[in-house]
Amino acid sequence: MIKKGDILEWVDPSGAGSRSLRIMDEVFPVGGTQEKWWTRAVPVCKANSGDDMDRMRCNACECHCPDRELFVKYYSGSEPEIRNAMKNQGKITLCSPYIVKNYGYGEEKDGQGAFVVMEYVHGVSLGTYLNQQAEQDAGQMTEDDLRKWRLKKYRLMLPMLFGVMDYQNGQDTKDGAVGVHMDLKPDNFLVVLDGKGNEEKVMLTDFEGYVRTGSVMDTFLYSPGYAHPEQIQTFLEEGMPIQSRPYWDLYALAVVFYEFLDEHAFFDEAERQERAAAPYSVKKPATFTNRAARLPEEERKALEELLGRMMNADELKISIQDVYYEFRKFLQRFLRFSERCELLARERPGDEEEALAARPYLRVSMKVSAAEDFSQSETKARSYPPVILNFLLYQGTLVPLYYGENICGTEFQRAEDEYGEELLLGYLLESGGRACFFPMKEGMEPVWLERGGRLSFVELALEVLSVEGQQTAGPGLQQRTRAGRRTHGI
Repeated sequence: MIKKGDILEWVDPSGAGSRSLRIMDEVFPVGGTQEKWWTRAVPVCKANSGDDMDRMRCNACECHCPDRELFVKYYSGSEPEIRNAMKNQGKITLCSPYIVKNYGYGEEKDGQGAFVVMEYVHGVSLGTYLNQQAEQDAGQMTEDDLRKWRLKKYRLMLPMLFGVMDYQNGQDTKDGAVGVHMDLKPDNFLVVLDGKGNEEKVMLTDFEGYVRTGSVMDTFLYSPGYAHPEQIQTFLEEGMPIQSRPYWDLYALAVVFYEFLDEHAFFDEAERQERAAAPYSVKKPATFTNRAARLPEEERKALEELLGRMMNADELKISIQDVYYEFRKFLQRFLRFSERCELLARERPGDEEEALAARPYLRVSMKVSAAEDFSQSETKARSYPPVILNFLLYQGTLVPLYYGENICGTEFQRAEDEYGEELLLGYLLESGGRACFFPMKEGMEPVWLERGGRLSFVELALEVLSVEGQQTAGPGLQQRTRAGRRTHGI
């Protein structure tokens, strides 16, 4: 059994060979089981072999070990199925911002334990997150609370879709075969938190059972509450090889979405046990009964219909891409304009920098000065000089305007009262060769920007000086820089 301070050897499947890591924390059981454990580690350099932990940390020597925190999942035992599954996970190198990166795998010298080395992500499992959310009384939510709640839910569902799309696109295979996770459930999604405890995105982890479509596999991994009936049946039929199907994961994702939205288990414990013994014996429609039941009727029914289609993907012949496009159409139908803008601004990162730089763009020039109704008797108003700001709006890209950052200002308390803690005024967007401003303040409508047009924020007046025609970026033109907050792509 590994312990704090141990140094382990692990295999990097990228071709870098054997590496070393040092266990930095006590070892904790996964989900209360005494078979799977997790802990935190850091890479260490073979060139240093002393007991001094500082000397063991990597500092860009000739061995080129990265200095970063690692997550180690350890299995204590010798069952070959699980050991093979752990090694299988360690060999997977999926590249996606919505999938926890696997760095490699290893085994203890005595053969009694195996482990996987993964990216360390600050967050909590979706299962833990749901338990925390369920403690909130749905009856106490106002209509405004409900709108904020559902926007947060939809925003976090997008990266869950992206994660499934990325591994099903076969990014770890040369022939582009579709991958199947085999064990999608809330405990295998991580809600990533920022330094203030706010939800940023969701990442997928635990690829112990990951295979390509149609692959034969001998492991017993599955969770009865989330597995497709066909998947369970295949496991139960003695002597039958497991030939995985991608729609199994769509079924599981539908159940995860249901529990994420309704904050309530889809199957109760008795139903789970019954399904585990007779998979097709329990069939349920995806009908919300808890938190999501408070959504407007038409919106609620549209969500239930989407989940139903996912659970019957084998009969309807739909893919994860189809699910994504249907969800986008759902958002287009039921969200307000400003809500969609906020959601899309946080969506999947856009193209690589080189590809983005080749897009057509607009150059919007604005003069920012004190508003006329801002008392001229105040010293700060008299000393407030006009500022000229220029924005490059690449085709199909949103540019957020933050008060006090890329839009100057001094009345931070007033701005926070009107626009919230993030001080997000709205977004600039190029659309069809024109520039548009999407405000984040309730009651304000989108504005097409033209020369002479004016916008007002707190104590500021913004006058549009020019909106240049579309150009194509290339050699010799001004390069786009990234300072402060990033530009978000659709």
